Amino acid sequence: MRGPNTAAVLGTEGRLDIDATWYAPAVVTVRDSADNVVDRFDEPVSGRGMQHQAAEVEGMLQAGETCSALMTPEDSVGVMRTLDEVRAMLGLRYPGERQHPSG
Repeated sequence: MRGPNTAAVLGTEGRLDIDATWYAPAVVTVRDSADNVVDRFDEPVSGRGMQHQAAEVEGMLQAGETCSALMTPEDSVGVMRTLDEVRAMLGLRYPGERQHPSG
């Protein structure tokens, strides 16, 4: 039997409830600390939801650019560092992954 495959992001003043399937475009409900619905985002997305990234890359290539001002290479590295920190907190290591020098 399949589980609900939903996600929640908890904050100090409420939470975000993300409908299935949370890793793809999904409905997001914003709730306050009393569990009241504050807002709901339910915009249909065609395809897999990556058309915006593809359009950005297409525009960059046409302009002869090698990186986007919307998300710079430094931004990408920052996201990866954050994900690595979360993985370290959870103790998640991928098969074949080398031990990081700091941990």
